[in-house]
Amino acid sequence: MPLDLPDGADCFIDANIFYYHFVETPPFSQASTTFLNRVAAGSITRYSSVHVLAEAIHKIMLAEAAAKFGLNRAGLVNWLQRHGSRITELREFRRAAGELLEIGMNIVAIDGTDIQRAADLSVEMGLLTNDATTLALMQRHLLSHLATNDSDFDSLPNLTIWKPR
Repeated sequence: MPLDLPDGADCFIDANIFYYHFVETPPFSQASTTFLNRVAAGSITRYSSVHVLAEAIHKIMLAEAAAKFGLNRAGLVNWLQRHGSRITELREFRRAAGELLEIGMNIVAIDGTDIQRAADLSVEMGLLTNDATTLALMQRHLLSHLATNDSDFDSLPNLTIWKPR
């Protein structure tokens, strides 16, 4: 479903929605920005987690580095690790981190039981660790709406998936 959640909905927001807002990615950016404007205005009760926000900021950093240094995304992480001083030249990912906090989300904490539940969900549902952790958090907080563009969630039961399409 497109990102037109009803007002008052409780929704967990995945990393790619934040990424599309900060990194121009047609056709997803406009829908993601419109959605996050509704979130910032308080029309939707928004949830996310540190692991999701860190993933979003990391992806934004990589996009900025690829553009600034004219590098291909393949191998970019290794390049940045070898040239760590170049990270000091990047600014946009830091601005994005600040703006993400200004949106005013409920940032849910991950505890040990979430990690164990995520490992179980990885095996049960065939999910990678970060996606399984998102699902474990959503289950613990009784959230059924997920804003994402990740198709790995599409076939999971008891979730309503909202996408920037």
